[in-house]
Amino acid sequence: VTRALLDMDAANVGGRYYLGALYFQTDRPDIAFQLWQPIVENGTPDDFHVSAARGQIQEAAFLAGVNDYAVPDVTGPTAADIANAQDMTPEERMEMIGGMVAGLSAKLANEGGPPKDWARLITSYGVLGQTDAAAQIWEEAQQVFAGEEQAIATLTQAARSAGLIQ
Repeated sequence: VTRALLDMDAANVGGRYYLGALYFQTDRPDIAFQLWQPIVENGTPDDFHVSAARGQIQEAAFLAGVNDYAVPDVTGPTAADIANAQDMTPEERMEMIGGMVAGLSAKLANEGGPPKDWARLITSYGVLGQTDAAAQIWEEAQQVFAGEEQAIATLTQAARSAGLIQ
């Protein structure tokens, strides 16, 4: 049933988790890792399935021979942050968003990060109306990910969203 569900919707988080768990428990950590990696790296950390996969993927990676895999840090607001933001004034909300954007910018400047984080920063600057900052990050990201077709596609979509390109 789970395989049929994923055939209809490959991005189904619950289906990916449970099918990965089945493979993990039946000595196929390599398949479990392949199923879990997208939801761990792109899913909402508060989601039960994402959280469960985050707790097991490191072992699956090791058993599958992927020795250099590290579970990515959780980025972005938590469900509690979003709930608290609903009670804020618009000014307080913008200040909170600005703080999160500054934190992401500092993290990328100091440690680097995956293309989705760079794209999130470009989009965030666009939403805040800071197109000069968005353009600067867009230029830098193109250099960082030069030659990586998938990464450039993600970044290009963010640049469009921020109004930097047509």
